[in-house]
Amino acid sequence: ALTTLAADFTGANCVITWDPVLITDNDFEHYEIEIYDDSGLGTLHREEFRKVNAYTYTFDDNYKDTSASPDPTLYIRVRAHEYAGNTNAWATVTSTNAAPAAPTTLAGSWDKQDVYLTWDAVTIADLAHYKVTIWDDNTKAVKYRDQIVASDGSGSDTARYVYRADDNMQDGSTDTPDTALYVEVVAVDRFGQASTADTLETSKT
Repeated sequence: ALTTLAADFTGANCVITWDPVLITDNDFEHYEIEIYDDSGLGTLHREEFRKVNAYTYTFDDNYKDTSASPDPTLYIRVRAHEYAGNTNAWATVTSTNAAPAAPTTLAGSWDKQDVYLTWDAVTIADLAHYKVTIWDDNTKAVKYRDQIVASDGSGSDTARYVYRADDNMQDGSTDTPDTALYVEVVAVDRFGQASTADTLETSKT
Protein backbone atom coordinates (compact mmCIF):
# COMPACT_ATOMS: atom_id res chain seq x y z
CA ALA A 1 0.00 0.00 0.00
CA LEU A 2 1.00 3.63 -0.35
CA THR A 3 2.66 5.22 2.66
CA THR A 4 2.00 8.41 4.64
CA LEU A 5 -1.38 9.06 3.07
CA ALA A 6 -2.69 12.24 4.68
CA ALA A 7 -5.74 14.44 4.17
CA ASP A 8 -6.21 17.82 5.83
CA PHE A 9 -8.74 20.56 5.34
CA THR A 10 -7.22 23.90 4.37
CA GLY A 11 -10.10 26.28 4.63
CA ALA A 12 -12.93 24.36 3.00
CA ASN A 13 -10.69 22.40 0.62
CA CYS A 14 -9.33 18.95 1.50
CA VAL A 15 -5.66 18.51 0.52
CA ILE A 16 -4.64 14.86 0.00
CA THR A 17 -0.98 13.81 -0.21
CA TRP A 18 1.04 10.58 -0.08
CA ASP A 19 4.56 9.35 -0.71
CA PRO A 20 5.21 8.46 -4.37
CA VAL A 21 5.19 4.76 -5.15
CA LEU A 22 8.35 3.09 -6.50
CA ILE A 23 7.62 0.64 -9.30
CA THR A 24 10.39 -0.99 -11.32
CA ASP A 25 10.68 -1.01 -15.11
CA ASN A 26 8.84 2.29 -15.41
CA ASP A 27 5.55 0.43 -15.20
CA PHE A 28 3.72 3.05 -13.09
CA GLU A 29 0.61 4.35 -14.84
CA HIS A 30 -1.40 6.49 -12.39
CA TYR A 31 -2.93 6.84 -8.95
CA GLU A 32 -6.60 6.18 -8.35
CA ILE A 33 -8.32 8.34 -5.72
CA GLU A 34 -11.78 7.60 -4.34
CA ILE A 35 -13.64 9.90 -1.95
CA TYR A 36 -16.59 8.57 0.07
CA ASP A 37 -18.94 9.88 2.71
CA ASP A 38 -17.78 7.30 5.28
CA SER A 39 -15.60 4.22 5.83
CA GLY A 40 -18.51 1.94 4.96
CA LEU A 41 -18.04 3.00 1.32
CA GLY A 42 -21.66 4.06 1.23
CA THR A 43 -21.71 7.02 -1.16
CA LEU A 44 -18.89 7.63 -3.61
CA HIS A 45 -18.53 11.38 -4.00
CA ARG A 46 -15.75 11.35 -6.57
CA GLU A 47 -13.16 9.20 -8.36
CA GLU A 48 -10.03 10.78 -9.83
CA PHE A 49 -6.90 9.54 -11.63
CA ARG A 50 -3.65 11.43 -11.22
CA LYS A 51 0.00 11.03 -12.18
CA VAL A 52 1.26 13.07 -9.23
CA ASN A 53 1.13 12.15 -5.54
CA ALA A 54 -1.30 14.88 -4.45
CA TYR A 55 -4.88 15.92 -5.06
CA THR A 56 -7.04 18.74 -3.71
CA TYR A 57 -10.74 18.05 -3.30
CA THR A 58 -12.15 21.55 -3.50
CA PHE A 59 -15.19 22.81 -1.65
CA ASP A 60 -16.84 23.58 -4.99
CA ASP A 61 -16.41 19.96 -6.10
CA ASN A 62 -17.67 18.74 -2.71
CA TYR A 63 -20.71 21.01 -3.04
CA LYS A 64 -21.44 19.77 -6.56
CA ASP A 65 -20.86 16.09 -5.75
CA THR A 66 -23.23 16.17 -2.77
CA SER A 67 -26.09 18.07 -4.45
CA ALA A 68 -25.40 21.26 -2.48
CA SER A 69 -24.95 19.50 0.89
CA PRO A 70 -21.13 19.56 1.23
CA ASP A 71 -19.69 16.82 3.42
CA PRO A 72 -17.28 17.91 6.21
CA THR A 73 -16.15 14.31 6.87
CA LEU A 74 -14.53 12.36 4.05
CA TYR A 75 -13.22 8.81 3.76
CA ILE A 76 -10.45 8.70 1.19
CA ARG A 77 -8.60 5.79 -0.37
CA VAL A 78 -5.74 5.81 -2.87
CA ARG A 79 -3.87 3.11 -4.79
CA ALA A 80 -1.35 2.92 -7.63
CA HIS A 81 -1.89 1.23 -11.02
CA GLU A 82 0.67 -0.35 -13.33
CA TYR A 83 0.33 -0.38 -17.10
CA ALA A 84 0.10 -4.16 -16.83
CA GLY A 85 -3.12 -3.76 -14.85
CA ASN A 86 -1.76 -4.61 -11.42
CA THR A 87 -2.61 -2.43 -8.42
CA ASN A 88 -1.34 -2.23 -4.88
CA ALA A 89 -3.57 -2.31 -1.80
CA TRP A 90 -5.72 0.70 -0.95
CA ALA A 91 -4.29 3.19 1.52
CA THR A 92 -7.07 4.89 3.50
CA VAL A 93 -7.58 7.96 5.64
CA THR A 94 -10.52 9.86 7.16
CA SER A 95 -10.50 13.65 7.32
CA THR A 96 -12.96 15.90 9.15
CA ASN A 97 -13.33 19.65 8.89
CA ALA A 98 -14.04 20.67 12.50
CA ALA A 99 -16.94 22.95 13.38
CA PRO A 100 -15.97 26.55 14.13
CA ALA A 101 -14.87 27.69 17.56
CA ALA A 102 -17.46 29.65 19.48
CA PRO A 103 -17.53 33.45 19.36
CA THR A 104 -16.25 35.05 22.56
CA THR A 105 -16.66 38.23 24.64
CA LEU A 106 -20.23 38.88 23.47
CA ALA A 107 -21.28 42.27 24.84
CA GLY A 108 -24.23 44.64 24.53
CA SER A 109 -24.17 48.42 24.64
CA TRP A 110 -27.44 50.38 24.68
CA ASP A 111 -27.97 53.67 22.89
CA LYS A 112 -31.44 54.90 23.75
CA GLN A 113 -33.45 51.77 22.87
CA ASP A 114 -31.08 50.27 20.30
CA VAL A 115 -28.64 47.62 21.49
CA TYR A 116 -25.24 47.31 19.86
CA LEU A 117 -23.95 43.74 20.06
CA THR A 118 -20.26 42.99 19.56
CA TRP A 119 -18.10 39.88 19.85
CA ASP A 120 -14.62 38.71 18.95
CA ALA A 121 -14.52 37.57 15.35
CA VAL A 122 -13.93 33.88 14.65
CA THR A 123 -10.82 33.62 12.48
CA ILE A 124 -11.25 30.59 10.23
CA ALA A 125 -10.87 30.53 6.47
CA ASP A 126 -14.22 28.85 5.82
CA LEU A 127 -16.43 31.01 8.05
CA ALA A 128 -19.74 31.64 6.29
CA HIS A 129 -21.65 33.82 8.76
CA TYR A 130 -22.84 34.29 12.32
CA LYS A 131 -26.35 33.60 13.56
CA VAL A 132 -27.65 35.94 16.24
CA THR A 133 -30.72 34.74 18.15
CA ILE A 134 -32.60 37.09 20.46
CA TRP A 135 -35.18 36.08 23.10
CA ASP A 136 -37.17 37.97 25.68
CA ASP A 137 -35.17 36.36 28.53
CA ASN A 138 -33.05 33.33 29.39
CA THR A 139 -36.09 31.05 29.68
CA LYS A 140 -36.33 31.36 25.88
CA ALA A 141 -40.09 31.54 26.12
CA VAL A 142 -40.42 34.10 23.32
CA LYS A 143 -37.96 34.20 20.41
CA TYR A 144 -37.76 37.62 18.85
CA ARG A 145 -35.36 37.04 16.00
CA ASP A 146 -32.89 34.79 14.18
CA GLN A 147 -30.53 37.14 12.35
CA ILE A 148 -27.83 36.09 9.89
CA VAL A 149 -24.80 38.37 10.15
CA ALA A 150 -22.37 38.09 7.27
CA SER A 151 -18.64 37.72 7.81
CA ASP A 152 -17.35 40.83 6.10
CA GLY A 153 -13.92 39.34 5.35
CA SER A 154 -12.24 42.55 6.46
CA GLY A 155 -10.00 40.84 8.99
CA SER A 156 -11.47 42.97 11.79
CA ASP A 157 -11.05 41.52 15.28
CA THR A 158 -14.65 42.45 16.16
CA ALA A 159 -17.98 41.43 14.64
CA ARG A 160 -21.18 43.37 15.34
CA TYR A 161 -24.94 43.59 14.96
CA VAL A 162 -27.31 46.40 15.94
CA TYR A 163 -30.75 45.37 17.17
CA ARG A 164 -32.87 48.42 16.47
CA ALA A 165 -35.79 49.52 18.63
CA ASP A 166 -38.12 49.36 15.60
CA ASP A 167 -37.13 45.72 14.96
CA ASN A 168 -37.54 45.00 18.66
CA MET A 169 -41.11 46.36 18.66
CA GLN A 170 -41.98 44.56 15.44
CA ASP A 171 -40.61 41.25 16.73
CA GLY A 172 -42.44 41.60 20.03
CA SER A 173 -45.67 42.94 18.47
CA THR A 174 -45.66 45.81 20.92
CA ASP A 175 -45.44 49.58 20.94
CA THR A 176 -42.67 49.52 23.54
CA PRO A 177 -39.23 47.95 22.94
CA ASP A 178 -38.13 45.23 25.33
CA THR A 179 -35.13 46.56 27.23
CA ALA A 180 -34.09 43.24 28.78
CA LEU A 181 -32.90 40.64 26.28
CA TYR A 182 -31.17 37.26 26.10
CA VAL A 183 -28.81 36.81 23.16
CA GLU A 184 -26.95 33.88 21.63
CA VAL A 185 -24.36 34.09 18.86
CA VAL A 186 -22.95 31.12 16.94
CA ALA A 187 -20.44 30.92 14.09
CA VAL A 188 -21.41 28.86 11.03
CA ASP A 189 -18.94 27.52 8.47
CA ARG A 190 -19.47 26.89 4.75
CA PHE A 191 -20.49 23.29 5.49
CA GLY A 192 -23.35 24.54 7.67
CA GLN A 193 -21.68 23.44 10.90
CA ALA A 194 -22.45 25.69 13.86
CA SER A 195 -20.27 26.40 16.86
CA THR A 196 -21.44 26.35 20.43
CA ALA A 197 -23.03 29.64 21.45
CA ASP A 198 -21.70 32.64 23.29
CA THR A 199 -24.55 34.04 25.39
CA LEU A 200 -25.49 37.35 26.96
CA GLU A 201 -28.18 38.78 29.21
CA THR A 202 -28.33 42.50 28.57
CA SER A 203 -30.57 45.21 29.99
CA LYS A 204 -30.96 48.94 29.40
CA THR A 205 -29.99 50.82 32.55
